[in-house]
Amino acid sequence: MINFYNSELLMLHEANMDLQFITDMYACATYVLNYLNKSNSGISKLLQEAASEIRQGNHSIKDQLRILRSTFLNASEFSAQKAVYHILSLPLSNCSRQCTFINSNAPLKRVAVMKSKKELEMLPPMSTDIYEKNIIDDYYPMRPTVLENLCLADFVDWYESSKILTRPGARKEDRDDSFDVNSDDEIDEVQSTYLELIDKSGYVRKRGRTKIIRFANYDEHYEENVRENVMLFLPWRDEVHMMESADYTFNENLDLLKENRAKYVHNEDILNVLNDAEKMQISGATDDENQIAENLRVFAELDSQIAAACDKYIDMLVPTEDDPNCADDIVLPIPRLISNDEYSAIISTMNLKQREFLLHVLHCFKEEKLPLYYCMLGGAGVGKSRLINALTVVIFLSNRKICCLN
Repeated sequence: MINFYNSELLMLHEANMDLQFITDMYACATYVLNYLNKSNSGISKLLQEAASEIRQGNHSIKDQLRILRSTFLNASEFSAQKAVYHILSLPLSNCSRQCTFINSNAPLKRVAVMKSKKELEMLPPMSTDIYEKNIIDDYYPMRPTVLENLCLADFVDWYESSKILTRPGARKEDRDDSFDVNSDDEIDEVQSTYLELIDKSGYVRKRGRTKIIRFANYDEHYEENVRENVMLFLPWRDEVHMMESADYTFNENLDLLKENRAKYVHNEDILNVLNDAEKMQISGATDDENQIAENLRVFAELDSQIAAACDKYIDMLVPTEDDPNCADDIVLPIPRLISNDEYSAIISTMNLKQREFLLHVLHCFKEEKLPLYYCMLGGAGVGKSRLINALTVVIFLSNRKICCLN
């Protein structure tokens, strides 16, 4: 297999061109970053070994830090730029957005995080509350009525949730449950305010900058696609009820759903084209497998035809008790020798490819480059039989004297 290449770039590059089009900017950035930080991956094992050595020995805190420092510095590969950043205590990376995955799978397919052992020991013996709180099951369904019309995607994108008031001096907002926020300006008023959940189990606060959200994206399975879109881009309180009426809710609120989805799913047409291209590639691989199977079938048919031809032209009889001399009967019918005019007529009716192949085989016979292994494939009427007949008569004509002697 040959990689895709450009002839002009190949002359300039003078090396292997293992190149491909960039279709995902994030994947490209991740790939480059992994190469930049490749040397750090081997340090983890060395640091773990150093930490294990420290735990087994009786070292002071100063000696422990010295061992870790020596292991880290002696095993690290630094570029000049990276060394400067470390010396000046500058951060090696920054991120402008936080990324969050919304587990939009069905409830039975989700993975939950179990509470710590200490928290489990404090629970009543028959308690089933053994999992940590999460956005989908706890925080979003119990969001304040101020955020009643907020879909799950907007809630995850804009709001932070916590069990307690995490910021020193933060104030809790006391609002009437009947109060509703219908505009972005009114929501901005509570940006720095912690809003208490309906069940009093925690608080939410609006972020100053949105997150990047990711989800499963069931675009192949219709029922899962409908459920996921309703779950992410339409407001709901009870997930079980939402799942039961997902199809009806989807059709009744299609405009609102598309509006909310457009905030997070961009270049959807391009993504569809890429998916179609991937399907075509998979289909092409399947077609190749089918073609191989078809070729094998054709080869099997050719074997059968060759066996039948051998039975027709070469009659080799096995001796029997009734007729022990029957094995001496061997019939080899010699093809009819044609004249030069017939030879010229055959050559003139062949196309360029057929003529080139015929001359090639004839040359191999003359140079005794035998045996030859060729297979002629093609649909009906393309000239396979004509070429085979021409090969037979031309070879016998070219070696007339030898054939006659034999």
